[in-house]
Amino acid sequence: MRKYIVGFVAGLIVASALPAYGAVSSLIGKKVTKEIQVKMDSETIGTAIVVEGRSYLPVRSLSDALDLTVQVNAGGVNLVTENIAKELEIKKTGRANVVIFRDKSLVKVNDLQKYIVDLDTRLENEKTLFASMGADDPKRSTQAEIITSLEQEKEKNDQKLVELKSELDKFNKMIEERDAEIAELEARLQAQ
Repeated sequence: MRKYIVGFVAGLIVASALPAYGAVSSLIGKKVTKEIQVKMDSETIGTAIVVEGRSYLPVRSLSDALDLTVQVNAGGVNLVTENIAKELEIKKTGRANVVIFRDKSLVKVNDLQKYIVDLDTRLENEKTLFASMGADDPKRSTQAEIITSLEQEKEKNDQKLVELKSELDKFNKMIEERDAEIAELEARLQAQ
């Protein structure tokens, strides 16, 4: 008895699949009777056609609405939940943000380098003035304090410049990594 039930169920499955296959394969040459708007959450996602009472929605409209990636090849259409295009967009945005930080850091480096050059010039001028002063000049001790203060400031700014350049190198490395990730995603997107 059990064999008959299994056979009956298998027969039902095969019999129900044949009309579905026939309906799909026989669409060629059939007349489109009307077009209807398809909505998802009250928002139109595309236009479906109606053939012999059945509606057919374009795969691209459905995939866009469901945030899926469409892969078309000789075997047919494949909808992929991994959205490489979305991931690519996120990576490009992340890269743009890193470039902004890098550029701000670069401006700081350039400004600091100019300041250090000006500081070097001022320090040399102060040293020249100090050398021209006599040993008994009452301003000599004040001038020595100015020189010491400028040398300390230069040392502090030299250290800050090293830190900023290190930060700049990190940003450049991050940009290179993002560029590699973007290139990989673009290649994957092209392969689809």
